[in-house]
Amino acid sequence: MFRGRFLQSEIEAAQLEAAEELLAKLPPEKLMDFAHGITLNLALGFAIAKASVSDDLKQRLLKLGFTSENESEAAVAKGILFGLVAQRGADFAGDLWQTAIEQAWGESAELRIVKAMPVNAETWQAIAARAPSLERAYWDSLPVHSLPEEVDFELIVEKLIASNRSRDAVRWLGHRISGEPSGKLLVRALRAAVRAEAEADLNDVTMFCHYVGVILDRLENDLSVEEDVIVQLQWSYFQTLRYSHRRPHILHRALAKNPEFFVDLIKLIFLPAADSGVEEPPAEDTERVQAAAIHAYGRPVRMGSCSWRR
Repeated sequence: MFRGRFLQSEIEAAQLEAAEELLAKLPPEKLMDFAHGITLNLALGFAIAKASVSDDLKQRLLKLGFTSENESEAAVAKGILFGLVAQRGADFAGDLWQTAIEQAWGESAELRIVKAMPVNAETWQAIAARAPSLERAYWDSLPVHSLPEEVDFELIVEKLIASNRSRDAVRWLGHRISGEPSGKLLVRALRAAVRAEAEADLNDVTMFCHYVGVILDRLENDLSVEEDVIVQLQWSYFQTLRYSHRRPHILHRALAKNPEFFVDLIKLIFLPAADSGVEEPPAEDTERVQAAAIHAYGRPVRMGSCSWRR
């Protein structure tokens, strides 16, 4: 471990030396052009923050990077900001944000700056007071893993749902289930996520399915949540639970003891014959109905038929 720390120290010293040489030879605009051809833009910015150059030069580079449409230049500015915050404290980011407001750097620049500020209620209140569009952009892109342990569950979930991130809300709540979010809030998040589009990333989908199960397990033991609500959620998430180790026990129990619910399910599975003269609305989700039949009866059925498939 000591050897690893020594190597990191050597790397940082070399990066600082290189940054000071670039600062001595290149004007700010050319230095930003140089950033287009490298990959360690954050590291370059962090080294610039430690370099022995004037605050005015660092401020000029911050403005160039944060107001640029180029992400490589923005990353250099982000590295400078992180480095200066590490040296001078979190208030530096707030002071830079105020400078950006006064000098009209634009909302894109402001968003990049506020995302470097402490992730807490004080920051969120300041962002909300600044502009609704800035607040929306902030919550649209805030990584949920950056949220602190001590936080208002309801505030976070409502912000995520408002940003069409209900599946992120479910994952976050499931991960923080030991913090005992209310049953009402868990139900709110699950209901909001039912129709949300699944992510392309397989890991995100897998973790969503896992945390749906975690939350439903918690709700089964929450006396404040009515059983009918849990039945509805287990029905809604049949496809999600289909390949998990978890089984929707309360839904099975509802099928066994609630004749009306049982009949409704049967009507969805066994449609009337074409010549019967009886018209039933088509099932909204035939895959979910089929999955329900497998869970409830142990084998699939032919949709629209009165016979089991053997």
